Amino acid sequence: MKHRLLVVEDHAALRASLCEWLGDVFPAGEIVGVCSGEEAVRQAAVQPPTIALTDLDLSEGGGLEVIQRIKSVAPDTHVVVLALHDDLTHQNAAAAAGASVLVAKHRMGTELVSAIAALLTPAAQGSADSARP
Repeated sequence: MKHRLLVVEDHAALRASLCEWLGDVFPAGEIVGVCSGEEAVRQAAVQPPTIALTDLDLSEGGGLEVIQRIKSVAPDTHVVVLALHDDLTHQNAAAAAGASVLVAKHRMGTELVSAIAALLTPAAQGSADSARP
């Protein structure tokens, strides 16, 4: 089964790096990068991704709202959040918005791939809420 990963990142260089890296790690998947929450919601409504990877601190603001809006148009999509901070307050806010997992940006290199891989397992595909933080 081909998986679709939607990367939502407003910084072009980071978005390109993430798309390239995730494409190398998950070659059987389709990796789509978008630069805004609005574009992410449009993409998710037209072709729901298996996973949406989004920055909590988008320059347009409203990272939590973007999570909620993606989940409203694509309820089976797992949302992985990248954040500067991974304290309990941020984790709870992301989970309440509908995120499956939050990964701190300073631990992307060690935790992001395993978080995504866990969400791509058949068990996780049965429920978009199965991997809540």
